[in-house]
Amino acid sequence: MISQFAHEYVHYDSVGILELCRKIIQTSKEELKKIYNNKQIQGYQLLLIENKIDVEEKLIGDKFLDVTHGKYPFVYSLVQPLENSTINFDSIMECLYYIRVDS
Repeated sequence: MISQFAHEYVHYDSVGILELCRKIIQTSKEELKKIYNNKQIQGYQLLLIENKIDVEEKLIGDKFLDVTHGKYPFVYSLVQPLENSTINFDSIMECLYYIRVDS
């Protein structure tokens, strides 16, 4: 399950476009599932954030604001690495057009 040590990302290319956010969730899910099935990550979550209420309910804070500039909707992703993982998650997520927001 996702813990406080998950890497957090926002998909920057789909901010403000609901239909594109939905497509990105599906595409991202396919890619992250492959990584998960290869036992390279402990878990992942993809969240469609449509408004301020979603932000509060999902407890994601305000780290996304530098990427979204207050626009909704957007895709928020959490990736939980394995304890001794040597995979560069930031590089993988950058290829999917995500920006890390927790570092």
